Amino acid sequence: MFRWTHWVAWLAVALLLIGCGTLQAPNRSIILVTVTSPPVTSATATPTELPPSPTPTETPLPSQTPLPTETPRPSVSLPASLYYIGEDWQIWRLEANGEEVSRITNEDGQILDFAVSPVDGSLAYVVNNNLINTDAGGANRQVLVEGPELPAFPDQTLNWTMLHSIAWSPDGTQIAYGLGGVNLIDPITGEIDTIRASSYSTAQFTEFDPGRFYFPEAWSPDGTRLLVRITTLPISEGFGVIDVRTRTVSTYEIADGEPVCCTASWTQDQEGFFAANDIAVGATTGLWQVDAFSRAVETVLPGEAGGLYFRLSYPQQLDDGNLYFFMTTLANYTPERVALSMHRALADDINDREMLRQDAHVIADVLWAPDGSGAIIVDITEGYVDVTNMVLRPFIAPLLWLDTEGDPAVSFDVAGRRPTWGVTP
Repeated sequence: MFRWTHWVAWLAVALLLIGCGTLQAPNRSIILVTVTSPPVTSATATPTELPPSPTPTETPLPSQTPLPTETPRPSVSLPASLYYIGEDWQIWRLEANGEEVSRITNEDGQILDFAVSPVDGSLAYVVNNNLINTDAGGANRQVLVEGPELPAFPDQTLNWTMLHSIAWSPDGTQIAYGLGGVNLIDPITGEIDTIRASSYSTAQFTEFDPGRFYFPEAWSPDGTRLLVRITTLPISEGFGVIDVRTRTVSTYEIADGEPVCCTASWTQDQEGFFAANDIAVGATTGLWQVDAFSRAVETVLPGEAGGLYFRLSYPQQLDDGNLYFFMTTLANYTPERVALSMHRALADDINDREMLRQDAHVIADVLWAPDGSGAIIVDITEGYVDVTNMVLRPFIAPLLWLDTEGDPAVSFDVAGRRPTWGVTP
């Protein structure tokens, strides 16, 4: 599951804020330190007579202290191989045993997004604003879509000129991508179908003349609908659902016109989705269940109740029917992002929940194991920057495996973003 805080949308918002003087770049002053060597004298040294060398004596060697040995990594059996974008902005694959790591792509440019076909493991990814298709090993490369040239300096036009947000259909026959709207492409024939175009009339968005942009998020398991991100500028973001057959778009509101945000996943019955927000900056926090057809939005857990503050994110109903998520309870309000712990609850009773792990992490992304055995997280606990100064580019941070049994977190000694399962063996 991908926490959207869509970086193109963040960029647009940041540009607006910079223009208003409310967002400042961090101080990046460089201090130069000059090291001066001692002066070298040219005087001739007077030779002196050295004293006689002492008679060597045999000194017993001290007993050797054993070198510390590395703690072996606990054995891990992931549900499938794990693909991710590494620190070099290429696609890498970690095998299901958690040991072998291999680089899959060797592009002349940074890969910003990708998806894996659930049928044969083929890859679709974006590099240099082009949509590329390869097999699971990175071979048989072909360019599916050539995006337009991007501006030299990022500006509002990225909302409709940047190609991103890749989602492969469950049957592997179509790839959804964002470029001026929601598009579908057949990777075999190259046929493109724009099922929802973004709407805008000017780059100077106002309350009375907003821009509305659509980006694919996740296919429904039966492939008939798309969960999409709808960004309305200036500064509004939420989820919608597009019926792929009829092209109709449904939108959803919490209250007073506020859209449902910010991490989401389909329910097992495909009738709707769960959504949650844990960042109390400009949006309501809480957990909601949305009926995609009736457009009813149920507050499963409010962000504040009984004098306590609940922060919850990355909800997903897994194969056992239970709802899994990361959560914490606070006695005092804070607008900042906080560390969350893994929980599980009955899908129809959030009050019947249990904490699965005692450790807590500040998380940039979560990939749940469908069988409920655990989750891969992108852990930004160390060196995290306050959300109000969040970098515009997505986080690349350590990948950890957290099982649902409460065992110690497993580090694979790799950092990345966009963790995605390969094809299940």
